[in-house]
Amino acid sequence: MITMKKTICLLLALIMIFSLAACNPDNKTSVNNNLDFEIGDTGGLKVPFGNGETIKMIGTDETNGASKYIYEKLSQITGLNVEPMLIPVSTAQEKIRVLLGSGDLPDVIGAGVGGLSTINELAMQGAFAAVSDHLDEMPNFQRLFGKDSDYNYIFKSCAANDGKLYILPIYEMQRRVNLGMLYRKDIFDKHGLTMWNSPETFYQTLKKLKELYPESYPLSSKQGAALLSSYATAWGIKAYNVYYDEGAKAWKYSDTDPKMKEMLDFFNKLYKEELLDPEFLTNTQPVWTKKMVNGDSFISFDWIGRLDMFVSQSTIPGYDLRYANPVGPNQTIETLPKISNAGTVVAKNDNSALTMKLMDFLYSDAGAELMTCGVRGETFEVDENGKAKYLGFEEGKKIEITDLAEKYGMWVQGTYTRVDKRSCYFNFTEREQEAQDWPEKCKGLEPADPVVNFTGDDVAEVSDISGKLSKKFEEVMFKYIVGTETGDAAWEKWCEQAKKLGSDRLVELYNKRHKELGL
Repeated sequence: MITMKKTICLLLALIMIFSLAACNPDNKTSVNNNLDFEIGDTGGLKVPFGNGETIKMIGTDETNGASKYIYEKLSQITGLNVEPMLIPVSTAQEKIRVLLGSGDLPDVIGAGVGGLSTINELAMQGAFAAVSDHLDEMPNFQRLFGKDSDYNYIFKSCAANDGKLYILPIYEMQRRVNLGMLYRKDIFDKHGLTMWNSPETFYQTLKKLKELYPESYPLSSKQGAALLSSYATAWGIKAYNVYYDEGAKAWKYSDTDPKMKEMLDFFNKLYKEELLDPEFLTNTQPVWTKKMVNGDSFISFDWIGRLDMFVSQSTIPGYDLRYANPVGPNQTIETLPKISNAGTVVAKNDNSALTMKLMDFLYSDAGAELMTCGVRGETFEVDENGKAKYLGFEEGKKIEITDLAEKYGMWVQGTYTRVDKRSCYFNFTEREQEAQDWPEKCKGLEPADPVVNFTGDDVAEVSDISGKLSKKFEEVMFKYIVGTETGDAAWEKWCEQAKKLGSDRLVELYNKRHKELGL
């Protein structure tokens, strides 16, 4: 009898446990929706829209210790339980491969998936939810990418074989100018040198610097095999790639274009006359930095963040590194893409609709502010110039993206889709602002090429041909510049090799796809 009573009590207890579990499913968590902070414009998206559902976001953490603070705020605003899964950049692809294999993908995947072609291929296998199936509930995405937007082309250019869009691009992440020529203004001022405005005047400037400083190599590089990629824009082409000829309205292959031969001849001349650092292919960043900071070289191509960085590192009195004109005859600077195809995807599961709403919030003014500036009064205030002044840091410190990731969890790659222009990324120093204004001083920005993506068997063919051509041209480029195989004969030999490797077919595929997309 006692045993029977114990059994009945145990059954009743189990029934109560399962009843309670049914009332609070595993994917739901109590979320505090009582906001004690202000949020910006949500663009017509009503918040909160969740009921404690758990949404997992995977992103890459370069600090190896990013805070979860901002995700708690995101949870409060949306009514969801947003759980960040932050992994090192170095292991992102491996981690995603494992998750794909297990079928246990997080709801938001913002890193490690691969390029657009890979994303679309996986989407066709059922891994991801289609953005285009949820547009009615995404007012911010519609406003930024809809039919009246300059970026509406993504619905064609980035679509998968089924005609649907799966990628959520990062919106207007880029600065106007982020890379370019850097030069020692103090050296130019000291010797009365003027800014170059063509390949010939650049060459003459390097010669003068070599006369003044015989032990120097006036031009240095840490770009390795990408040296020509850095300079190609101002010649109107793209090294290791095809480019779109605006005049001919057709795609062409850069590395056999006559303009490429001009570039190769030019850099061969610089190398022969010891104006170009002979270690241009092997310089590591520390070695290159030492050369630039110590005055062994005076001009290079790199990121504008080096302008102030090198000034602070150099012990040379009056050291002044500034932004400069491009080298090539077009005198144009690269137009950086306003949207990035290295975007985010949403897993196809029971949470897809809610996850799309979460992503739409991140496209709103409020979402951009939260993920890149934070909460006004807690993580930032707005200064007299309308820029974010971040709180919780030593006064006078130049705040970097990594600082904000570590302290607040902001700026984690894969967890934001839009950037607030008041954020630190657009809060330029005097030298960096000079770079932003530089297109008005030269001949502006080179027109951006149309965005063309491939589907079906073309994906593999384009990748195969491009890979073979790039590998061979890297070898050709180095031998041509250092003079072991140079001149007209070497050039003709390379052009024939390129044809055999499929350069004409590559151009044909681009022009065919361009026409199919109606661009």
